[in-house]
Amino acid sequence: MTSWASRLPDIKLSLSLSDGSLGLLLLAPPAGQLAAMALSGCLVKRFGSFRIVRVAGLILPCWLPVLGMISAWPGLFAALFFFGMATNLSNISINTQCIGIEQIYGKSIMASFHGVWSLGGIGAILLSSCCAIRGLSPKTNFLFAAAVSVFIYLMNFRNLLPCDRQTEQQKKTVNFKELLSNKYLWILGIISLGCLGCEGVMNNWSSIYFQKIVNAELQYVRVGLFVYMLFLTCNRFTADWFIRKWGGENMIRLSGVLIICGMALLTSSPYVLPAAAGCALVGMGTSVIVPICYGLVGKYDSVPTATAITMVAGVGFIGFLVMPALVGGLSEWIGLKTALFLVGCFSFLTTWMIVFTRKKTSN
Repeated sequence: MTSWASRLPDIKLSLSLSDGSLGLLLLAPPAGQLAAMALSGCLVKRFGSFRIVRVAGLILPCWLPVLGMISAWPGLFAALFFFGMATNLSNISINTQCIGIEQIYGKSIMASFHGVWSLGGIGAILLSSCCAIRGLSPKTNFLFAAAVSVFIYLMNFRNLLPCDRQTEQQKKTVNFKELLSNKYLWILGIISLGCLGCEGVMNNWSSIYFQKIVNAELQYVRVGLFVYMLFLTCNRFTADWFIRKWGGENMIRLSGVLIICGMALLTSSPYVLPAAAGCALVGMGTSVIVPICYGLVGKYDSVPTATAITMVAGVGFIGFLVMPALVGGLSEWIGLKTALFLVGCFSFLTTWMIVFTRKKTSN
């Protein structure tokens, strides 16, 4: 995912895309994720996350090089749509695995799992930067990234958790109407929406911002994305200790403050260092929100884990779908700076919805 996002400036130039056209293209991956949401939940519930991860974990990296082989906008949109579907299948099954392992440990470790995912993102940015500086095409870059990902997959897929945890309550069938009326899952989904929307914007637009607004030199175009991913990763490896000490509710509200402060700093100065510092704050803010929400879902026994994650992730990925594309449209109307700041404001407001889950999370 980060390999694709980190080469967006080059893809934008090679296809001669405007901000608006790029925004529409960025609809494809999250649209695919959203389209596959219900299917992913059903497959994980039916066959178990163990089997689905083994399939999705191979399909996803193998499809990445295809994105570098397509030079026409319609074909790339279709390929990205399928890429999004494979991403969602991997996302739901892997997070189901993580919840099962967290419950074995008996304490919060979800943020650390997401931290390992972020390490992959940092590696992808470094690889992409090296390829871009040396003049290698996105196609070659994506082939290298896919080879590394497949190697990691082959070394580890045998060690997955073989069975998903299910209580007697979770084994009961939950009808669609009952699921849609579940206030608790809706709130966690909207909080995830604000966070994932901000993540999608930072992944897809930070390099464009440094190229277009900061006017950074070629070797510094991806520094904002790198700093964002670096601080997001480091914070995830320390977040579980703070979550256990301060509680998930307080950590989510603190994260909202960090996001709005980071976006304000990023958009207030057209220089590399202050903008990078803003990216660092946003990375710290977005690092723990989704892991906390998924962890809370795992403690909610009224709905099967895969089904609950599917709903929360489904609502969350609406933000991942809409907000990067919205930034593309808004940037042509009110400017990229203002569009990014509005994203920060929205994400900040959604984090404070956690107060409405206080009764549930205290149980």
